[in-house]
Amino acid sequence: QEEKGRGEQFMSRFARVYSPAVLALGVLVALVGGLATDDWSKWLERAATVLVAAAPCALVIAIPISYVAAIGNASRKGILIKGGIYLEELAQMRVLAVDKTGTITQGKPAVVTVEALNGHSDDQLLSIAAAVEQRSEHPLAHAVLAHAHGAGLAIPTATEFQALTGAGAVATVDGREVMVVSPSFA
Repeated sequence: QEEKGRGEQFMSRFARVYSPAVLALGVLVALVGGLATDDWSKWLERAATVLVAAAPCALVIAIPISYVAAIGNASRKGILIKGGIYLEELAQMRVLAVDKTGTITQGKPAVVTVEALNGHSDDQLLSIAAAVEQRSEHPLAHAVLAHAHGAGLAIPTATEFQALTGAGAVATVDGREVMVVSPSFA
């Protein structure tokens, strides 16, 4: 379900009060003027003028229509926006940083899945990788550690840690040299 933006929410609340108020004003103009002057046609015309001039239709529909148009246009260009509230947040942005694929993320890397090869279990692989990453300051290292801690894994001690600039890290874990590196380094 689409989430309404603050502007849409405001206009919905506004219309709930404004529409009955305009109708009451129109009736009041017709009744007071008609009763005071006994010229009902003149005051009914003025009441109709008040109703037409103050009709909230254009105000109430303007924001949702513009949001639907903007979201539809973005969608045709491959950009998915969940609703008006997110469109409003986009309008407040001053800077947008994306990775080389153009993906917009939260800026908090996270391990989504672990797939071990060569007979190791996923938990073994994650535990050993976390051991290497314990001393790294790289954001991806923090994601590996957070995932290992979240899984409740025991993380062995790594020695001889060395950061490989732009590539990953290497350390000795349980007497074996272990490298946690980017695919381009391997």
